[in-house]
Amino acid sequence: EGKYFVTVCAHERACLFGDIASGQLTLNEYGRIVGEEWLRTAIIRARITLGEYIVMPNHIHGIIVLRESTTPASHAESDVIAGPRPGSLGAIVGGFKAAACSRINLLRGTPGFPTWQRDFHDHIIRNDDEYRRIVAYIRNNPLRWAEDSLCQTNNGSPVA
Repeated sequence: EGKYFVTVCAHERACLFGDIASGQLTLNEYGRIVGEEWLRTAIIRARITLGEYIVMPNHIHGIIVLRESTTPASHAESDVIAGPRPGSLGAIVGGFKAAACSRINLLRGTPGFPTWQRDFHDHIIRNDDEYRRIVAYIRNNPLRWAEDSLCQTNNGSPVA
């Protein structure tokens, strides 16, 4: 349970999802798929709410609010599973990444090709002031794109 600021980067930080010019973000079809799958995350998972989010040319920032599960957890040793525990932040982000990747690869005819970097970054949002700062950061991200550490082309040079 809690509020999390999540960042998921495209594979090799490639600008797959759109472009930014003069502070204006334009998403392509892949970027629109990423946005649709992000929003679908809350529709198919009853225990989460989504806060502010933005799809950038090579990453997505978003806020995920996890509510306490009403299903009792089982702690038997026989319940050991591979991968993240169902309902965890890792499982939620993993499901989002898989759904978006599947749709993008279908569209571009590249089954099995990676769309995302292996992991994701998360930060626990501890209070309302921090929440407001993160919302402002997300909203202003396109305006600061040239200074963003994730603003790269495939060769590592900044995007103009």
